[in-house]
Amino acid sequence: MRSVLMSVLVAGAAVTALSACAPEQFPDTFQTERSRPAVDVEAASYQAADQLLELSHARLNTDKPIVVTTLVDNGDLTRAAPIGRLVAEQIATRLTNAGYTVREMRFGSSLKVREGTGELVLSRDLRDISRSVGAQAIVAGTYTPGSQWVFVNAKLIHATSGDVLSAADFQLRNDGNVQSLVAMPASDSAVGTCASYSYTTAR
Repeated sequence: MRSVLMSVLVAGAAVTALSACAPEQFPDTFQTERSRPAVDVEAASYQAADQLLELSHARLNTDKPIVVTTLVDNGDLTRAAPIGRLVAEQIATRLTNAGYTVREMRFGSSLKVREGTGELVLSRDLRDISRSVGAQAIVAGTYTPGSQWVFVNAKLIHATSGDVLSAADFQLRNDGNVQSLVAMPASDSAVGTCASYSYTTAR
């Protein structure tokens, strides 16, 4: 009996020793990254719109228009893929449902790079159009495609001073749906097109 007990103890000690010597198991970061759920574009756009309103440095008037422009490619501010138009439309929808008067404008060159500083500022055309419709603020922004994510930045900008009132950033997984929205035929460009859409809620 004693010999049997000793055999059991020795076997248990051997298993414990082998377990201690085994390499520590770490989660497969690649697999973890792959298993992360894709971000819902609509939910991300709505959350960005909410953030722009909540964090605005200036009080906004629901009776004065907010101009929402198509988000443009950060690498080429004269181009806008469908993802830029889709996010702009969803932000406009969210602002409208929140009770604001919204004018959605689709035209190129809404942003430009200020010489000497590299700062993104509103184009003169956009400022002029916004002034003509009596806009109080403008939503403009960019998207930057990456290998795994598309990084989106949206800003709420004072229509007169050009000051940034608030900003929102979010990421979209560059999966099949988003890839198709980021891809754009060479003939599809934001330049040279201008359309205005007005949205108001019943009061």
